[in-house]
Amino acid sequence: YQRRVHGIIKEAMKTMSKAEKLAKRHPYKKFSGLCNFVTNFDSLRIASAELDKLHTIISSTKSHIHGLIASYSKMTLAEAYRITALIESEGAGLSKLDLSGNAFGDEGTSKIILAMNKYCYLTCLNLSYNGIGLEGCKIIAAALGKNVSLTKLNISGNGIGDEGGALIGATLKTNVSLLVLQMWSCQIKVRGGKAVGEALKANAVLKELWLWFNQIGAGGAAAIAEALKGKCPLQFLDISENGIEDKGGCCIASALEINNRLLSLNNWKNNLEDSSAVIMARSLSKNCTLQSLNLKNNKIGEEGLKALQDAAKNHPSLKSLILRNNRPDGGKQDNLPETN
Repeated sequence: YQRRVHGIIKEAMKTMSKAEKLAKRHPYKKFSGLCNFVTNFDSLRIASAELDKLHTIISSTKSHIHGLIASYSKMTLAEAYRITALIESEGAGLSKLDLSGNAFGDEGTSKIILAMNKYCYLTCLNLSYNGIGLEGCKIIAAALGKNVSLTKLNISGNGIGDEGGALIGATLKTNVSLLVLQMWSCQIKVRGGKAVGEALKANAVLKELWLWFNQIGAGGAAAIAEALKGKCPLQFLDISENGIEDKGGCCIASALEINNRLLSLNNWKNNLEDSSAVIMARSLSKNCTLQSLNLKNNKIGEEGLKALQDAAKNHPSLKSLILRNNRPDGGKQDNLPETN
């Protein structure tokens, strides 16, 4: 695939070079036909060294990029400016942009986001693991408040913190396009978790929320649970490794007795115990929509495990129940029967 991409870029550069030479020899003739090089990139993976060439191709020919992948390419602020120029190019009709695993930081991220909102209609944007802090998060949150095209956003692995989580949460109240939001490992705590929960009460479109490996605690879990009891549109929720403890687990479990939209719940490694497991089992007897439930690596004892397994047997839609490595003392419990 990479050889094919390099070949396309090389061919385009040769075509434009030939056109430029002919134009110099015959300045009164038009050779626009030679610049009608057309290539549509649906998912182009490119290294930082090729950004300038790609920008030249897009701005000088009739080519278009629909999707650009430049993940883990050791890009920094300098490359962020080049990507911004690429977005601003007249022919750059980008819809998908994957820039994960680089080092754009707050400044580079701000440049890219501002260009995105002004010049193109991105539907998918991945900025995970880019060293983004609170300042970059402010720009992202402001853009989400105005953007009506973005359907998937991944800002995982960035230290946006509790305040950043609260900013994104506040924006979700009015956003009308985002379907998938991924914010795992973002150092979000109780305040941010509560803000997200409040936002979910008003949001009418979000389908997937990934909050794995933060610290929203029982308070954040309770806020999300309240949203699940209402008209929250979520179909997938991951709150694993968030220190919600058994208290937060009870809140989430109780909400599922009322909720009829959620299809998949990941709630593993949260120190859940028998109390939340028994409530979850009771909720499953009334819930008819949940298809996947992951409660592995918790502290659920025999009482809770048996209640869950019995409830799963009679559930009309549950296809996957993962309970492995559950013991009150935190140890492993292997070979536990599961539903798959």
